[in-house]
Amino acid sequence: MLDNQWAAAKAAEEAWIKPYVGNSYWIAQRATLRVCEDEESKRNCVERSGHFRVDGFHEANSRNAILHVTFDDRPAGYSFVFRSEVTDHFVTTPPAPLPPSPPPPDTTIYPSFLDHLPKKEADARRKRQGVRLGMYQSEVLDSAWGAPLSKKEFRSSRGIREEWHYPHGNALFFHNRVLEGYEK
Repeated sequence: MLDNQWAAAKAAEEAWIKPYVGNSYWIAQRATLRVCEDEESKRNCVERSGHFRVDGFHEANSRNAILHVTFDDRPAGYSFVFRSEVTDHFVTTPPAPLPPSPPPPDTTIYPSFLDHLPKKEADARRKRQGVRLGMYQSEVLDSAWGAPLSKKEFRSSRGIREEWHYPHGNALFFHNRVLEGYEK
């Protein structure tokens, strides 16, 4: 009997988030959604905005939930959200564009070692995207940079720092699997 009461109480707590699962949304203007690679560590996170899909939820209660989300052209991840954030920031139509502003500088970073590769290989790599600060390591591996020649890992109470070394002095620097710096 207590199991049934517990299950009914849990279902009632989760009822607010269930209608969002399986649907697509946009983040309201000037808002972002913090997305993490895994649901437990709440590290390895980046701020995302734009169009996304709610694939499921974990550990929902009447005030918050952990959502499994997929943004367009990005790896899936997990986001801890409060109920008020969902109702205030998840919109079903694209937000109106902001007033025009000067185009942002191109922050895409291509490695200088491409200039030293055979032309065919260099051209093929240049067709892939470069890297941008805030990318996950898995995104970097799919970029023009690809896999490094060597890696160094440093663990501390503040997390994991990694250095990825490439030819001709190029390097990428990660903190908890998120790109935070480069050298070329």
